[in-house]
Amino acid sequence: MTTYRSGRGLKGKLEWKVNERINEALEKAFLLAFQNVEPTGKRYCLAFDVSGSMCATIMNTNLSCREASAALGMCFLKKEPKVECMAFCDHFTPLPFTSEWDLMKMVNYVSGMPFGSTDCSLPMVWATEKKKEFDVFMVFTDNETYAGKVKPYEALRQYRKKLNIPDAKLIVVGMTATNFTIADPSDPGMLDVVGFDSAVSELVRSFVLGQI
Repeated sequence: MTTYRSGRGLKGKLEWKVNERINEALEKAFLLAFQNVEPTGKRYCLAFDVSGSMCATIMNTNLSCREASAALGMCFLKKEPKVECMAFCDHFTPLPFTSEWDLMKMVNYVSGMPFGSTDCSLPMVWATEKKKEFDVFMVFTDNETYAGKVKPYEALRQYRKKLNIPDAKLIVVGMTATNFTIADPSDPGMLDVVGFDSAVSELVRSFVLGQI
């Protein structure tokens, strides 16, 4: 869909005039694919990095990190019964996303937000302060980032203790490949995912349900 919308191939010189009806059909097909995603029934906080670096494209694709984050987030927004979406950089902002939003509406909304440095601990810090009960925190970012006073894994441990949710999980999805380690690899309730493909949603589901 993103390749067609760009009006040219990722490689080579082939170009075309974009037909809006074809573009709409491709997005509809993308949304219909969510019927194959099985819900977990857990409570999710989806936190989207809105720092400027999220505009960068993922290697060998026409997808920006921001578009890929929105696409993966929609898997859970459309299938899970309780989902809250937030944007973060050096501060935290609620997002009005619902299951009725389409992909580009989400991307365009986030693209219009002010950017800043990236603090991946903010979702857990915010939830602790507001006493928000979640089973799963999913943080979507581009690569390893840290700009706050508390490390993300420390923020999750504090959240578990203060809200008495010892099984709360943290999943950090980094869209670009780096020496990536935001979660604590020694904690079985934390998961780092590096890169982006269609297997991620099922991997996350298995992790959330304790199957892996």
